[in-house]
Amino acid sequence: MGRPKKVVMVGGEGCAPADFETHTRIIEAAKELFKARGFKGVSMKDLAEAVSLTPAALYYYFPEGKETLFLAVLTNLLDERAQGIARAISSGTDLRSKLYQITLFSLTGISDAFPILMRDILAQIKDEQKQKETWTRFGGDYMAAVTRVFDEAATAGEIAPGLSPALLATLFIGMNFSLGHNHHNQAIFNNRAEAESLAETVVSILFNGIREVQAAPAQF
Repeated sequence: MGRPKKVVMVGGEGCAPADFETHTRIIEAAKELFKARGFKGVSMKDLAEAVSLTPAALYYYFPEGKETLFLAVLTNLLDERAQGIARAISSGTDLRSKLYQITLFSLTGISDAFPILMRDILAQIKDEQKQKETWTRFGGDYMAAVTRVFDEAATAGEIAPGLSPALLATLFIGMNFSLGHNHHNQAIFNNRAEAESLAETVVSILFNGIREVQAAPAQF
């Protein structure tokens, strides 16, 4: 009988249970290191030590090295974000409550390191196709989910006739991205009550316009 064939899959699918568990530990450890230090600040040796492996063993799971592992981490973060947005949408009962839940998730459920890691894609990853695929998904997943919410609202008569769901989705996402990327106000987003107040203000502005909203919950 020959030796068992080694199966290496970057996404973890198809691995033996023990391999899959180790693969998952590597992704989780790498996620925390890359969040804290960025791409350049983390070595394969650092990553191996974080999961008590030798560098050679780490290359068993990620034979192409740190770039492949970094991309796997971003894929994992994008998966988590997509699942979080889906949960936020499903917890709402109408357009307004769904937009509120999406905004609240954007303020509290997405790592503030995300923009930095996405910037590292352009600065550090040499594979232009992988750059493009990751950036396309970064904006595309969010846009597709929110556009579906507005499409369904249009069908249900929750928005004025003639308004483009895609345009409304773009405006809404632009507001959320701007807030989420504002590092000066991260303390606000880490405070649940203030994040809830800010989410309500964002949705009120979208629905009622700036003349109807009495006051924002924080100074910018």
